[in-house]
Amino acid sequence: MAITFPAAPTNGQVYTDTTSGQSWTWDGTKWKGSGSTAYWNRTGTSLVPATTGDSIKGPLVPTNGALGSRNAIINGALRINQRGVTIAAAAVGAYGPDRWKKVDASNMTQIVEDVNFVPGAKYTLSWKGGTPQVLTAPATGHWTLPNIPITATEIQLELGEVATPFERRSYGQELSLCQRYFLAVDIGYRPTMRGSYSGQNYFATTINNNFRAVPTLLGVAASVAVFNTDVGESTADRILIKFNHASSEIKDITLTAFTASAEL
Repeated sequence: MAITFPAAPTNGQVYTDTTSGQSWTWDGTKWKGSGSTAYWNRTGTSLVPATTGDSIKGPLVPTNGALGSRNAIINGALRINQRGVTIAAAAVGAYGPDRWKKVDASNMTQIVEDVNFVPGAKYTLSWKGGTPQVLTAPATGHWTLPNIPITATEIQLELGEVATPFERRSYGQELSLCQRYFLAVDIGYRPTMRGSYSGQNYFATTINNNFRAVPTLLGVAASVAVFNTDVGESTADRILIKFNHASSEIKDITLTAFTASAEL
């Protein structure tokens, strides 16, 4: 926590930090913390302990970078679970809550996409109740993190060698980040006939999404008999789902289960 003190204090002058509410008094040579015997020296505009081991109580904030967007982990609190499978119930090697892959009965991991970290930089991995670990990001490729207990929560991976408080993004932000890798939706729509194929009527709907890569369609369930379902013309931004069925009439089709994955 960086604190800027008055440049030319007078003896007995009191300075109160507006962020933490903590006060210090200048005794002519050092800043003395209120209610404390610890002494602090002013070096330039920084406060340093006069005695090794002294510390300042107050809210902890990052010492570099922005106050937000510190956490390279997605869904660090495991709140988003589009699959509806807990990490404990997930099969080994499969995903439970979004972005979390089960390693074994006790551990899970997250694979951080290569565009979301600085290659070769020092990062701190931490979680609630755990001991922070300083890690070095890989020079190339995606980053598979070390094993993390499946009971862990408030998991954070941040640039630098100091763990800061868990960054709480809104539910909508977290869900949007997760949907870059996995999408599960229910959609009701009335399709239009686009032509015919092998004597069957052809219907289609387009789902727009910013996937990490061209997704794999995992499942489609509809309210009418679907004899052939195709992804067709998929890109990282769009999935075109095609339906062929025997009836010549226009029908309402409800996608009751649609999932697509662009997981690492």
